[in-house]
Amino acid sequence: MVSLVAGCWPYQWAREVRRIPGGGEVALQDETSPASQSVARRIMAARCPNGYTIVEEGDVVISIHRNAEWHVRYLCNDSAALRSAATQ
Repeated sequence: MVSLVAGCWPYQWAREVRRIPGGGEVALQDETSPASQSVARRIMAARCPNGYTIVEEGDVVISIHRNAEWHVRYLCNDSAALRSAATQ
């Protein structure tokens, strides 16, 4: 199970930090690590059985006490939000 506690990385390499209808946001402990990328893909695939599209990714500053984390925002391929964005 993925930890949802901000700032905690006990054993997993990626964690879900936000859910929205038809998508969400995943934080990766190390965006260059194959293990982090694999866990992030599994999280997104579990939420989006018909596939997903990454709509934004980049560093997010968490607090003044920590460096930034790499966050990936995604939408499920069958979500209304993605269909709406595709027609604009």
